[in-house]
Amino acid sequence: MSWRAIILILSVCLWTKASRAQDTIRIQEVQVQGSKHKQHAAAQRIDSMQLADPTIKDLGAGLQKYSHAFVKSYGIGSMASVSLRGSGSAHTNLLWNGSSLNSNSHGTADLSLYPPFFTDNLEVFYGQNSSQFGSGGLGGAVSMGNEVNFSKPQQIEVMQRLGSFGYRTTASKIQLGNQKFRSVSRLIYSRADNDFSYRDMSERGFPKHELDHADFEQKGVMQSFHYRPKPNQRLDMHFWYMDTYRELPGMMAIRDLEEVQEDENFRAQLIFHQYFKGGKLSWNSSLLNDRLLYDNRAQLNPSESDNLSLRNFLQAEYAIESWSFNARADLDWESTNQLSFSEGEVRRFRHALYLQSQKQLGKKWEASAGLRAEWIEEDFFFLPELKLAMKTANGGLVWLLVGQNMKYPSLNDLYWASGGNPDLRAEQSKSVEIGHSRQVKLNSSWSLDLRHTVYYSRIDDYIQWVPTVMGFWTAENLREVESSGIESSLGLSYQSKSLTQRLTFNYNFNRAINLSKNHPEDASVGKQLVYQPRHQYNLNSHTIYRKVFLDANLQFVGERYLQSDNQDYLPYFSLIDLSLGKSISMGDDQLQLSVSVRNLLDEEYQAIQWRPMPGRNYMISLNYILK
Repeated sequence: MSWRAIILILSVCLWTKASRAQDTIRIQEVQVQGSKHKQHAAAQRIDSMQLADPTIKDLGAGLQKYSHAFVKSYGIGSMASVSLRGSGSAHTNLLWNGSSLNSNSHGTADLSLYPPFFTDNLEVFYGQNSSQFGSGGLGGAVSMGNEVNFSKPQQIEVMQRLGSFGYRTTASKIQLGNQKFRSVSRLIYSRADNDFSYRDMSERGFPKHELDHADFEQKGVMQSFHYRPKPNQRLDMHFWYMDTYRELPGMMAIRDLEEVQEDENFRAQLIFHQYFKGGKLSWNSSLLNDRLLYDNRAQLNPSESDNLSLRNFLQAEYAIESWSFNARADLDWESTNQLSFSEGEVRRFRHALYLQSQKQLGKKWEASAGLRAEWIEEDFFFLPELKLAMKTANGGLVWLLVGQNMKYPSLNDLYWASGGNPDLRAEQSKSVEIGHSRQVKLNSSWSLDLRHTVYYSRIDDYIQWVPTVMGFWTAENLREVESSGIESSLGLSYQSKSLTQRLTFNYNFNRAINLSKNHPEDASVGKQLVYQPRHQYNLNSHTIYRKVFLDANLQFVGERYLQSDNQDYLPYFSLIDLSLGKSISMGDDQLQLSVSVRNLLDEEYQAIQWRPMPGRNYMISLNYILK
């Protein structure tokens, strides 16, 4: 099936280039790489054009379609976690304008709670490159950013989407202001019944059922203010509130569960930038409050947690002649209050200092050295890194990056009433990567982007929850994990007066294995970690002819083992999404209409064992921009 899918996508890419016309629209090209100083930082950018893809309902879906990330989703509206380079979900930091959004209690981030509409750009920093933002990102970091353009005209954008299984989303974005002050307001309301039909593979004869108890409802608002008191100063203020209610459906074998989860998130952020000759000074202070209420009708008492964080950092960047410097100081305070903790409320402080210097060595070579010193309670960590890059004769870039990182135990790992272990050690990581990138202008119309990275990392004192003789589970430093692999990206672009076309391909091979035995009969040594596919790729085509656009996407996810001895596994699956739309100019205003088909070939698959996923489904999208 995957070969049929590839042929279909490539057919879309050969869409006719017949007659030329002056009635054209211009789009921003997809940028795989970030700014110049990130060219050898293994950063991959997902821009606003890709985030506007109507088939993307949350941040996890966007990462799965346009990056090397593996997203483990429990179904529509249910939890979605991300894994980079074979690491666990707690080893990926989710950032908002530079501040971490990972939960204090469990250390992970649920990507299904983040609508792409509230993000202007999305970057993925792989492996050691995430250390510039903080420790813990053993696999990497996903960075959301809000941007401002003081020269952009005032405008109002309204979006309406209707889809299968009761899906509907209404959103608006209002941008007002002038060259000195800017206000950006965003609102969103989403709801879905998620009542799709599926075959129950746990019953004899595989009878069809309709997914029950799977409602999803989300309301959110983000208000941003941007002010320039002087030409070389900028003040940003962001206020973000989200309320998400979802019913958690049962599995195929157990359909009568009645679980409900409600997430309420409030975030406030104050950022100040001072620009000066050769550099910039930035201050970021964020207040984060996350409340989670979980209710299971079979239990007498619901479970509730309340996380409060105050995260601050001061960052300075300066360049002079062939030298550049980057320094960042962090001071964080975290508090978690939940009944599952033996002490009820737990607090902790953490502060860190990151220093990096970079030197241009002649015309071809560039070297940089970094150091992170971090204090968490009474523990101290010293984390160095070294980068070396060389420009090749054909205009490419080759780099080498080595470094250390660590992941401190989450508050759940340390203080959970039945199983928390306050004696846990931090997980320690050592990694190395070698990469190559090149941008080639084939002729006046065609251009080619290539990027390849080979990486290796080892995590010691890997934290794992294991059963005890007392009948409950506890956290222990048991494993040593080794992860190695290849990330490869290709981008092919065509531009003419009437036709714009972009083809991108991302492939990832990952070998993530356990190196140590938990007990004499442990058969997991040398075996792939559970729910970590060895092979994964996505293929994307974006085509615009006159004012009509056609998007096609193929996602392939390989086998995922269900047990540590690799005896059972979920088979591979491949999905195709298509979107066809047209932009209509109405004076200065613009109307965009599109029709999308998700899972075009009606693939039957499971991302998580016994969790049904929807078959072919449809969506209509309308975007109106009033200027």
